[in-house]
Amino acid sequence: MLLAAGPIAGAQLRHGYTVHCWCSGVYDPPFPIPENIASRPEAPGGLPGRHLIVEFYDAVGLDNAAFIIQVLRQAAEDAKAQLLALHHHVFTPSGGVTAFAMLAESHISIHTWPIECYAAVDIFMCGVCNPLACLPALSMAFRPKRASVLDLSRGLDA
Repeated sequence: MLLAAGPIAGAQLRHGYTVHCWCSGVYDPPFPIPENIASRPEAPGGLPGRHLIVEFYDAVGLDNAAFIIQVLRQAAEDAKAQLLALHHHVFTPSGGVTAFAMLAESHISIHTWPIECYAAVDIFMCGVCNPLACLPALSMAFRPKRASVLDLSRGLDA
């Protein structure tokens, strides 16, 4: 597992997020596999819900709105979420994209900065949906060399 140094290390420990690096064709540490977390009492969703804050660094495909929409659709399907609507906006002249998948169970959003090869992804789901199931589609599509994932429980008693 990659551990950060300096002030990032303190935040990593305090907030419980993990940095994943692409090395030799795999992420180290591996992204959580939805099947491997099924025994967790709060998994896969339910109330209070799970909220993933994901950051992709050195990613690709971040200026292609049609591709991003396709990836969000696949991520929602993989999480077994009910897709209600897809919206996006392309910013000029940078080519950055903000896209939003409205789900019956909540949402998936992405904000991209293609010049910096950076994307910020937000996945929040309640009910029987598993937000971790979105990660394979997102990581295979955008192929980040480094990613961080913050996994939060949300709700009244979280």
